[in-house]
Amino acid sequence: MAEKKDSGYSWMILVGSSINYFISVGVMKLFGMLYSELLETYDSAAGSTAFINSLQIFIMAAVSPLAGLMSTTYSFRVVTFTGSIIVGLGITISGLTTNPQMLYLTYGVIAGIGFGFVYSPSVTIVNYYFYKKKALANGIVGAASGVSTIVLPVLYRTVFDVYGLHGGLIVLGGFCLNLCVGSVIFKQPELFLKVNNTSVHNSKNFTTSDGILSKTTSCFFDSIKIFKSILKSRTFIFYAFAFSFAILGYVGNFVIIPPHLRSRGVENSDIVKILTTSGVGELTGRILVGLIIDKKYVKPEILFTGSMIVSGIFCIVFPFFDAVWMNYFYCIYFGLVPGSVVTLMPLMIISATNLQVLTPAFALSLLLNDTFCLLGFPLCGWLEDMTGTWDASFYFLGGSQVMAAVFAYTGFSYYSKHQNKKSHNPGDLILSSDDEKESIPMIE
Repeated sequence: MAEKKDSGYSWMILVGSSINYFISVGVMKLFGMLYSELLETYDSAAGSTAFINSLQIFIMAAVSPLAGLMSTTYSFRVVTFTGSIIVGLGITISGLTTNPQMLYLTYGVIAGIGFGFVYSPSVTIVNYYFYKKKALANGIVGAASGVSTIVLPVLYRTVFDVYGLHGGLIVLGGFCLNLCVGSVIFKQPELFLKVNNTSVHNSKNFTTSDGILSKTTSCFFDSIKIFKSILKSRTFIFYAFAFSFAILGYVGNFVIIPPHLRSRGVENSDIVKILTTSGVGELTGRILVGLIIDKKYVKPEILFTGSMIVSGIFCIVFPFFDAVWMNYFYCIYFGLVPGSVVTLMPLMIISATNLQVLTPAFALSLLLNDTFCLLGFPLCGWLEDMTGTWDASFYFLGGSQVMAAVFAYTGFSYYSKHQNKKSHNPGDLILSSDDEKESIPMIE
């Protein structure tokens, strides 16, 4: 089989994916700044307020498997565009309410549903268009998060200072509607387009109610079989837990760093500058990791494991330092090293499963990841409520990253021992399940 090349339109897909990643991840990750505003405005408990962000992330993850299947079956463009409208609506309504309890519904549930339709398809679609530079493409998309960390803290601070919490949320809702721009660029990958066209031609009664019901029923049962097949991969299970501990440790830092610095007397303007430095690290680290992996200097699994060990230890010792320069160094490092492992996640999932099932497999992993965050973020707040400092929260997040290294190394060791010697090509209707290969259907 001739080696596939990256097409010219691949770079347009990369632009759309980067726009959506820039906005969606930036808004979710910088909840820490909104978190500080909520604590100050409503004088609420840290743990219960952090649950708003946890709920949003969990809802996003719960919707992601459905969004992934709808994208591969119907249209990446339609699914992400719909999600973009829902995100803008949810956050805008959040600015119109004066009841903090309503934020659980508007910012948590409604915006979470929208992000669920946007995030997973936007992250995975580039893997269907890039072959020779797949890791670099993932790195560039991930680097958009670094750009958002540089730009958005300044935007947040300016908007909240000028318009207050409620006006700022309305502006933020309008900003999120720019997700529509990235979504309209998407074009259905050829792999799924061919299958869906074949399905339409083979469905003689597709336009009848019985034909539509038959197709929907078939799609439902095929989806269940796909998910069951993915979950038979022990390597995937180990990696999913590794990602979950890693994301909890990484994103959790951005939730607690702003209130931690504020509790130590750091001014809001200085907090913005400190958070911005992490964006520089992300921007550099994710592209650099993509280049390293494409050059095959090191395996993604080994790089992931080493990064998590060092980052976990650093997170645990960070509260012992009071120097201003350490705050900057810590944020730069966290953007550069643990922030860059996000680039490795799709690549590790492909190695544990198959390119064809990447989108639903990524969504399943995301569901577990964000379940950890649903429980972990409020726990960080409750630890602060109990101890009066954020130190114990950093110990908890550091331990989480060490656990990520343990699961990643265990999964890689198991895969190396049990992997099938026959390689599988991208697009094959096969899922490697460690001990055997099982045929799985395309959703038609």
